[in-house]
Amino acid sequence: MPKARLVVCSSTEDACNRAKEDNKGEKDEEKKGSAAVGTLLASDMTGIPILDEHIEDRASTSRFFVISQVCEPPSGEDKTFVIFSLKDAQGALFRALKIMKEEGINLTNIESRPSGSKAWDYNFFVRMDGHEQDKEIAAALNRLRKVCSYVRVLGSYPENKA
Repeated sequence: MPKARLVVCSSTEDACNRAKEDNKGEKDEEKKGSAAVGTLLASDMTGIPILDEHIEDRASTSRFFVISQVCEPPSGEDKTFVIFSLKDAQGALFRALKIMKEEGINLTNIESRPSGSKAWDYNFFVRMDGHEQDKEIAAALNRLRKVCSYVRVLGSYPENKA
């Protein structure tokens, strides 16, 4: 589909239903102009045909989160998600990351997203090895609170090796 345009949808099901509605009434498969990237289940549920399979560049994975008021106890092989915002100062990100290094914490992922509170202000989402109750993580979080404008632990969970 060389002239395809990207249309953002709220879900796979929404994308499939939109493609189905856009193509309604057209009998010739070659002339249908809308398609959606989805799953076999989505095809079965919406009745749209599968045009091609295995189109991904690499195997895809999905992450699922359990939202709870109760923190899981440490398992010995945990991950912790933290969000923090920086004070507007030269070297602020360096100082925050240096704390993690000094406490011996391995960061496995870091992403920045606009905070939405003001222009050029970002939140950093960090995944790290360890549990929020581990002494190294607890020490790092206490130190981060002194140099960041906002720090929140989103949670700790046992690492899934699958």
